Amino acid sequence: MDFTLNSEQRQISEYGGQLARSFDHAYWLDHARRHAFPLEMFQQIAKDGFLGMMAPEDYGGEGLGMTEMAFASERNLFGQPIGAHQGVQNPMAKAYTNIKMASLMARRAAWEFDSSLPTGASTNMAKYAVAEAGIEAVDDALQAHGGSGFTEETGPYEQLYPLVRLLRTAPVNRELCLSFVGEKVMGLPRSY
Repeated sequence: MDFTLNSEQRQISEYGGQLARSFDHAYWLDHARRHAFPLEMFQQIAKDGFLGMMAPEDYGGEGLGMTEMAFASERNLFGQPIGAHQGVQNPMAKAYTNIKMASLMARRAAWEFDSSLPTGASTNMAKYAVAEAGIEAVDDALQAHGGSGFTEETGPYEQLYPLVRLLRTAPVNRELCLSFVGEKVMGLPRSY
């Protein structure tokens, strides 16, 4: 299995970065506070031709597989970025590592899907790992920001925690992901 991105996949990845810059922190904060759907972003994705990428060509899509779809540097403490301090840097590095590992499992699930292989094990492991890595990363960001992490101006708590916490529960909660792995992958008795 090869996880190297081809030129088309790199273009899609770069598009995601451009999209994130266009719909910035202020955009997401405004939508979160109003409990509003990010319609403008999805309209832009559709206008740019990316919304129907996974739809089969027979239905007007691109027919692409899932593979193709796939804070602390700013705050200063004692005259240097807070990320230069080991107590902040190490948890951030751990969170980054966990996110990258979750991404690899998601790519494996995508590769299995594209190869018409069973995806249950990899998909459940990826879903579990992504949610847990996201929660840990937000928690580390809160710790790095101290009390200001709970304010409206810089608050990873207000802006990110509800989203990553939702991923732990929906669309499938972590207990069901772990039960699937325990029963179907490890051969343990059914636990629910």
